[in-house]
Amino acid sequence: MPKDRRPDEYGVDEYIPEGLLKQLHHPLKGTGNPLRAVFHPIRTIRTVFSVGMKILQGVFWSTFRTRGHRPPSEIDGLQELAPSHETEGQ
Repeated sequence: MPKDRRPDEYGVDEYIPEGLLKQLHHPLKGTGNPLRAVFHPIRTIRTVFSVGMKILQGVFWSTFRTRGHRPPSEIDGLQELAPSHETEGQ
C-alpha cells in the first residue's frame, strides 16, 4: 500500500452476527457437542492426539525446513536497489 493512500474499504467479507453473545458463539458453530469428551472419551483422546501430532509435525517442518530466502538487498548484484542511508539527510 503506498504511503499516501488508504484502503477504500475496511473489515471482513464474511457475515458477522449482531450482538456480543452471537459474535462469541459464531466461531464455535459446527464444533459439536461440548459434552463429547464425557460421552466418548476414547474418541476424544484419539482426536486430541491426532491434532497434537499435526501441530508437532508443522513445528518440526518449520524448524528444519531448507533455508534460502534472502531479501533483495542481500542478493548479489542488486545492492543498487537498496536505499542508501548516506543520502537520507540531504
